[in-house]
Amino acid sequence: MILTVFIATILLLFIFLLMSIGYLFNNKGIKSTCGTDENPCTCSLIEKYKCLKS
Repeated sequence: MILTVFIATILLLFIFLLMSIGYLFNNKGIKSTCGTDENPCTCSLIEKYKCLKS
């Protein structure tokens, strides 16, 4: 059980590492994120949900 949790934690950390490396190389925010220059947080909760669906 502890080994499974350890492996899952390492896998998630590895995925976050890949996402951060992609952010550094592309110099753009992750798609569907809020608060970037391209997508400021000015929309309502329903509009944010619609943005995530598209």
